[in-house]
Amino acid sequence: TANLAHTYTAAAGYVKKFPAVLSGTRVEDVLAELGWPASLADIDAGQVVLAAFVPAADGTPALEHLLDIAESEGGVIFVSGTGKVVFQDRDARLGTANGITCTGSMIDLNAAQATFSDDGSDQKYISADPEDDDEFIYNEAKISGDAITDQIYRDLTAQASQGPSVLVRSGSLLSVDADALDQAWTMVERYKDSVLRVPSLLLLPDADPTNLFPKVLLYDLSTRINLELNASPNPAMLDQDYHIEGIEDKYEAGELWQT
Repeated sequence: TANLAHTYTAAAGYVKKFPAVLSGTRVEDVLAELGWPASLADIDAGQVVLAAFVPAADGTPALEHLLDIAESEGGVIFVSGTGKVVFQDRDARLGTANGITCTGSMIDLNAAQATFSDDGSDQKYISADPEDDDEFIYNEAKISGDAITDQIYRDLTAQASQGPSVLVRSGSLLSVDADALDQAWTMVERYKDSVLRVPSLLLLPDADPTNLFPKVLLYDLSTRINLELNASPNPAMLDQDYHIEGIEDKYEAGELWQT
C-alpha cells in the first residue's frame, strides 16, 4: 500500500496515471493514490512542470517519488509537528505567501523569528560548532533526467582556484531544459564559495523556559532563525540566518531537556 502501482484498478477518488503537471499537483496526486486525507496536507503549487511518470513494473515507493519531486523542484517535503504532509516549493522561503503555521499563526519564512546570541542578550543557547570544509563547496552542477538533455553549469574562476567540485543530480523529474539549467546555476552560485557555517545549535530550554520552550516545541522545519556568535570569548563574529533543516530532542528523567 506504500507503493505506486504500475497498473491500476479504478477506485473512487484515486488517480489512475501521473501526467506532466506542476510539482505540487504531482504531490497531491501521489497522496490521493495513497488515500491520504487532503485535510492533513499543506501543498504549494510548485514552480516547475514534471514529466509524465509511469511507476516501475514492481511498483515505486511513494516516499521515494515524493523525495524525487522535492529535489526536482528544489523544495522540501516533510511531515510537520501537527501531522501534515507539507510540500514547500523552491520559492516558499522567499516570503509570506508560502509561510507556515508556527506558534499558532502564519509566519514569514523569509524573516528570522528569533535571534540566538552568546552574549546574554536575546535567546540563549549552549553551544554552536562552526565548520568550514569542502562538504558544501560545488563549483559545477550537472542535472540529468529522462525528459531533459543534460544541463551543466560551472564557474571556471572558482574551479581554477579550487579544482573541480561537481554536484550531480541524476534521474531528475524535470521536463524543461531551462528549469534544469536554472537549478544547476542556483546550486553553483549558492555553494561555490567557502562559508563558515554552523550546522547545529544546542539549546537547553529549561534555562529559560518561558522564552525557549515555545520555540523548541513550536518551531518547525523551514522556520528561519538568526544566530550570533560574537561575544568576546568567541570572536568568530558570525551573524547569520538559517532555515531549520532538522530538529532532534533528547530527554531523560532527571536530566535537562536538550534540543
